[in-house]
Amino acid sequence: LVGGRVAVSGDLDFGKPNALPFDLNTRVDGLDSGQLATLLLGLPEGFLTGKLSGDIKLAGQSFDLDVLKRTLAGAVKLDLAEGALEKVSVLDDLVGGLVADPGIGALMANSLREIVPASLQGNRTPFKDAGVLLEIANGALRAKALDLTAGDFKLVGSGLLGLDGSVD
Repeated sequence: LVGGRVAVSGDLDFGKPNALPFDLNTRVDGLDSGQLATLLLGLPEGFLTGKLSGDIKLAGQSFDLDVLKRTLAGAVKLDLAEGALEKVSVLDDLVGGLVADPGIGALMANSLREIVPASLQGNRTPFKDAGVLLEIANGALRAKALDLTAGDFKLVGSGLLGLDGSVD
């Protein structure tokens, strides 16, 4: 599947329409992240590269969206190795935002271009590793860890995304 392997184990009870309680464990190895992002997220082909691996454990009392929002539980741990955002320059986007500020913005932008790591320059943003660790419970996805390492640059975050659309 998309250049890699997917293994699923668990239980799925076939019964009344939309009921279908489930408890599934999924292991993914070496998936082509670009193909997957195009298939699942509608991102342009070639936007993302790298191999995706990880574990997904999900359980719910129904596939009905209203019930699922309340009962979905589990965890997601995914790692994306040796990948890149293609045709995206993080540096240019950041500097472009600074230059919009007249005066000091232009000075800061030029200084930033001189000291920024080479990994963030050019029309490509490669990264060594990117990962996400999510817990799913009580109608929300809690990001316990989000990280991306690109050369000397590291992005780390955490937060909460409610299945109702709320963000913390």
